[in-house]
Amino acid sequence: MDAARHQFSLSIPDQLCVVGFDDIEQASWSPYDLTTFAQPVAAIARQAVTWLGESPSSGRLEGHSVTLHAELAWRGSVRGG
Repeated sequence: MDAARHQFSLSIPDQLCVVGFDDIEQASWSPYDLTTFAQPVAAIARQAVTWLGESPSSGRLEGHSVTLHAELAWRGSVRGG
């Protein structure tokens, strides 16, 4: 975002919208006010531990798939944020 603003003189979010990932604490700090996807980290960890506990004694893991709900933390780096 800094490079877009300073090197290329782009206005965020008027000329460029920016979305991040993981919704770290710093994303909400001024001047960034970064819109980000917030992953359910605790749910991901719980599911991983569950699957590891179910692994056979051979140590081979089967493939798994799960869909978890992520949230978009709307902030000022996109229009309407």
